[in-house]
Amino acid sequence: MSARSAITLVSMIAVAIALKEGDRCSINGLNGICALRPACPELKQMQQLGVRPKICAYTTTREKIFCCPRVEPIEQATRPSEQYCQQYRKLASTEVHFGALSLDPSAARKAWVPNCDESINLIVGGARASPKEFPHMAALGWIDVGNDSAKYVFKCGGSLISDRYVLSAGHCLLTDHGPPHIVRLGELNLVSDDDGFQGIDYGVAEYILHPDYRPSESRYHDIALLKLNRTVQFGPAIRPACLWTSEDPVERKAIAIGYGQTDFFSPFSNVLMKVSLDLLDYADCSMSYYGGRLLPESIVESQMCALTNGKDTCIGDSGGPLQVTAKDHSCLYYVVGVTSFGMFCGMQVPSVYTRVAAFADWIERIVWPEQP
Repeated sequence: MSARSAITLVSMIAVAIALKEGDRCSINGLNGICALRPACPELKQMQQLGVRPKICAYTTTREKIFCCPRVEPIEQATRPSEQYCQQYRKLASTEVHFGALSLDPSAARKAWVPNCDESINLIVGGARASPKEFPHMAALGWIDVGNDSAKYVFKCGGSLISDRYVLSAGHCLLTDHGPPHIVRLGELNLVSDDDGFQGIDYGVAEYILHPDYRPSESRYHDIALLKLNRTVQFGPAIRPACLWTSEDPVERKAIAIGYGQTDFFSPFSNVLMKVSLDLLDYADCSMSYYGGRLLPESIVESQMCALTNGKDTCIGDSGGPLQVTAKDHSCLYYVVGVTSFGMFCGMQVPSVYTRVAAFADWIERIVWPEQP
């Protein structure tokens, strides 16, 4: 037996040990069952849609056992943000009717298959974001007073969470130059359109600070909403993120994005950057910040910390999202935190984020007042 054949055989055995016919599996965010081709009529439709079949294992005769999607009903959402999140899920998906050609109409099933790359690579040390990777990212801009061409400077970030509202940090509305003049959506590079994407600018109709945010007294409640001056039209490069409304994610990795500094001494980045961070436990978070005038109670439960190998978020990422992907949908992001502040940029001191779940009720009352 050749070395190549031996490697192939070992690989086949390893796959077979991992999964076998009848085992549960997942493909592109859908639950499935490992089955042979004759028992999985959905395979043909998946291939027609360009969805690559996933192999669970091989039989002893080298016949492929595929992960066959089994559509299950989505749990009924109760919170307004969760109800809208189910709509956002469809924006990032392709509708698939499994069994639509069946003679038995009751056999037809509908599913929404994620329409982006299923694999999510962790970013170590920071990297450039890809086009359409974070379609909820918003850049907050101020008119450049010293520029006759009325260009903008972008000092904060935010997250699009509906067709009219952007979530950001409270301190981004209280700068020396006042609140931001515009919100730019769908932008990968703030100064160049060579990437083929041109952002869309929106005016701000209303600035809404959390009523308990008092920056002269503390850094708590650092969260705000910006109501845009017109309705946002969603597309591949612009669509909302969901709100994380429950306890901290089980997954201890999150992704921070922004146009901020890549290190303490660098200028602001014009390109959207991303970095994978570890979510720290509350106790570890509190130990890094031992109080002071603006943190009289140290870190509180409405805040959270994140850090990885000396990399955190920097100045200019303020207001931007800390997010995780949905466990069953690789294209859908949940915002778990809003970038608030850090002591030293990228120097083994974690950044602090406003915990979105702690303010979910306040956000929902403003963004979706028509919901019960």
